[in-house]
Amino acid sequence: MLLRRLLSQKEDRRRSPRLQPEDVVAYYWTGGLPRPNAVSGIGPDGARIVAPGVLYLGTVIQIVFEDRAASRTHGVEGDRICVYGRVLRAVAGGFCVEFVFGGASERRRFRQFLHRLKQRNGG
Repeated sequence: MLLRRLLSQKEDRRRSPRLQPEDVVAYYWTGGLPRPNAVSGIGPDGARIVAPGVLYLGTVIQIVFEDRAASRTHGVEGDRICVYGRVLRAVAGGFCVEFVFGGASERRRFRQFLHRLKQRNGG
């Protein structure tokens, strides 16, 4: 019983904290035109994407994250970044991915994107 209780407390297995960004969407290709999908949580190591369909676990997808609120706030085109993500699990209303970076420069650019999100969200 104790082991089961300890495991249930460790339900959140994230390696890093996540932002709950306002008006950030993710685009990825599933065979048709990419559509914007809401992002309910994003951090340096992964994200949770709200989507109608779930992809197979282990699938690697190219994702474009767009901060739509940046265009309204600053009057410029939305801030965007493209990364690869590996589908980790299905969740209610979507799926979670862990990011797969090709090197330190990709990771650094993504962290800069997150920093801009954090600043805009008052953090």
